[in-house]
Amino acid sequence: MKLGVEYRTTERFNAKPVYAQIVNCGALEARTMKTVMLKIPVDWVVSCTGMQGPNTNRHRQASPFYYNNGSAELVFYCSAEAYHYETEDNLYVYLYATQATTASYALVKYTKESD
Repeated sequence: MKLGVEYRTTERFNAKPVYAQIVNCGALEARTMKTVMLKIPVDWVVSCTGMQGPNTNRHRQASPFYYNNGSAELVFYCSAEAYHYETEDNLYVYLYATQATTASYALVKYTKESD
């Protein structure tokens, strides 16, 4: 899959086609939530999986990720929302990591209002 390209999958949800897209969310600061907004008229978010890395340990993780060995706690979450407000319809992606990373992505699957 190419970054930022919308793909129509063979899947269906509520009798509508499901679309998929990998969103480049950029670098993440430690212990800070990042929000990325896309102007897509999304009806339902079917799934959202985040990918991030490398962190300070050169590791790469997929969300949801949680690790605690007693001395270190590593957390990475990614979620998405179909945002509907009056005439504004957007897709919001939210990311959070306990360690800073140089890159993060979200694989989002969704249906559209127009289908």
